[in-house]
Order: sequence, then structure tokens, then C-alpha cells
Amino acid sequence: EGKVEDIRIAWWRSCVRQWETRPILGFGIGGTKEALASDPELQRETEGNSSLSAPSIFNQPHSVYFQTLLEGGIVGVMLLGWLLGTIARSAYRTSSRHPIGTLAMGSLAVWMVTALFDQWHAQGQVLGLLWCTATLAAFDPNWLDSDSETKSPEAEH
Repeated sequence: EGKVEDIRIAWWRSCVRQWETRPILGFGIGGTKEALASDPELQRETEGNSSLSAPSIFNQPHSVYFQTLLEGGIVGVMLLGWLLGTIARSAYRTSSRHPIGTLAMGSLAVWMVTALFDQWHAQGQVLGLLWCTATLAAFDPNWLDSDSETKSPEAEH
């Protein structure tokens, strides 16, 4: 503990300290600024360093995982884990039948690694990437085959 040189480290420490005060449901969606502002230790860690003290109270800690922990508590982390696990499982299953599943696994890996260091889940473009990845992961190549084998309504008459 003590002084830090990177504001992210200070934010992440603060997130863990503040999460301990509300571990089950967290501070609620959008509660990060309130949580960081109410942490006197964050102020002590950043005081004396002008490059850190100005942005020390911010609305997100530059980590999807820490922000989810802080705002959603254990429940939020479990839901995020379930979502990412479901996408990963679907992508893995699809990859055994079609290369698009491998693309989905790679896309999910990029999203998850970047989510360590930035707050991606609330930005439209990046949220779109996650849902596009989920769509690719859920792709079933058999849909294409079965669709081409069905007869059109005109052919039945």
C-alpha cells in the first residue's frame, strides 16, 4: 500500500476496498463515482502527485471486471462470468464444426483481455463487438444446409 504511480492501480485498490463494504449487490449501476469519492484511502494514495490527484475521482476504474465487482457485487460478477462463459462455450462448440467459431473465440479473447484495462462494456461500439462475438459463437453451420434443402412454398404446388 502507500503512494502509487499509476492511477489505475489506485482505482483498482479502491474498488476492492469499497466492494468489501457492499459485497453482495455492490453500489448499483453507475455507482462507481460515488464509491470512489467516498474512499478516503484513494485520496491519500494520490495526494502529492499532481498527475494523479486531479483525476482520482472518476466514473470508472478502467477495468470491466473491477467496475462490475464494484457496481454489481458478487451477483454482478457471477452474471458477467455466466455471460462470458456461455459465449465461450458456444464459440468452442461452433469451432469444432465451422471456422467462424474460431473467429468468435479470438474475438472474445480480445474483448476479455482489453476489458482488464478499460471500461468497454458501456461503450456502444465495443458492446456491439461483444454481441457480434456472441452471434458468431451461436452460429450453427447446419442452418445453412437445412435451409438449402427445404423446398420453397412454390415448389410444393
